[in-house]
Amino acid sequence: MTLTAAADGSSLGNPGPAGWAWYVDDDCWAAGGWESSTNNRGELTAVLELLRATEAAGLAGEELLIQCDSQYVINSLTKWRHGWKKRGWRKADGKPVLNSDLVKDLDAALAGRTVRFEWVRGHVGHPMNEAADSRARGAATASSRAARCPQGRAGPGAAGPGEPGGAAGAECDVVEHPRCAADRRPVLKAEEPDAVSAGPRRPPLTETAQVRQTRGIRPPARLTAMTTTSPALPASRPTILNRLAGLRRRIPTVVLFAAVSFTGWSVDYALVLILNSLTDSVLYAVVGARIVSCTLGFLLNRRLFGAGPENYWRSAGGYAAVQGGVAATSYAGIAVLTGAGAPLWLAKVLVDSTLFIVNYLAQSRLVYRVPAQQPVPVPALATAA
Repeated sequence: MTLTAAADGSSLGNPGPAGWAWYVDDDCWAAGGWESSTNNRGELTAVLELLRATEAAGLAGEELLIQCDSQYVINSLTKWRHGWKKRGWRKADGKPVLNSDLVKDLDAALAGRTVRFEWVRGHVGHPMNEAADSRARGAATASSRAARCPQGRAGPGAAGPGEPGGAAGAECDVVEHPRCAADRRPVLKAEEPDAVSAGPRRPPLTETAQVRQTRGIRPPARLTAMTTTSPALPASRPTILNRLAGLRRRIPTVVLFAAVSFTGWSVDYALVLILNSLTDSVLYAVVGARIVSCTLGFLLNRRLFGAGPENYWRSAGGYAAVQGGVAATSYAGIAVLTGAGAPLWLAKVLVDSTLFIVNYLAQSRLVYRVPAQQPVPVPALATAA
């Protein structure tokens, strides 16, 4: 059986209030946060807590598929980790590996496990990624509004609670809802692959915050099992890349598709005129130009629609089929219009403008569509009271 889960991190500023979350379904997820950390530590912690939770639930022997929108996390754990380990947790340039405490813990947690990572583009509607992202963002928001968390150990070499040198941005406890303890149930081992056991009730973060305010509940003195630590980091300003990423999420996809299409169309238009003058054949000109422009459009639209590397050949085949139909329609339309006396450039503009909407719908709904994830029955990842 393969267990599919999503892991995500979030930060309100980098560094700033941060959170992490992993998600299997609405009844099986976990989240936590800090007053000050980074988004990369949140991403790494989400994967680490997921590995620990599945091991505690007796699922270490099962294959685990982790959906993640952080290429930093995936590359760190699948490409760079082993080289870092051989060099004593240093990069190729000799500098220490960032977040090495978490990477070391992840290296130990991954030992002997069958774990695959699937990159998904964030903020484009992947259901499980969106669920994990909303919980991580909620944990970061709750951490930013909570009272100051107790001091605690913030990584290797940091001072303990109350000792000199303790982290300024200490870890934040996960506040437990008063009714949660009564709702806890022991882990139930599934006897059959389709058996499902009920997990504990996990209240929404908004409900937890309201309970704290109305009943004066303070975070427990001891850290819970889901509490993680993060060293305090100096404040930094948002980078240009972060600002561009935020701007990208605010621009409608159809507008970006139009920009990509215009780029491909410009290349296609120029090549049609050039090849037609060289070959004196509309067929050769249209087909040759379409091959070049379609290759360019495929590579650009893969990034636009967030297609992962595992869907490369499926999307390539679908794109080729769609563009083959578009090319045939384009050739037929241009041949009809030029036969009626229209100049080639006008026929090209009219036909491709008509095919724009058809092309967009076909690519967004067929070529790069992400298959819906089927729910996988799993034992509850709860801990006994």
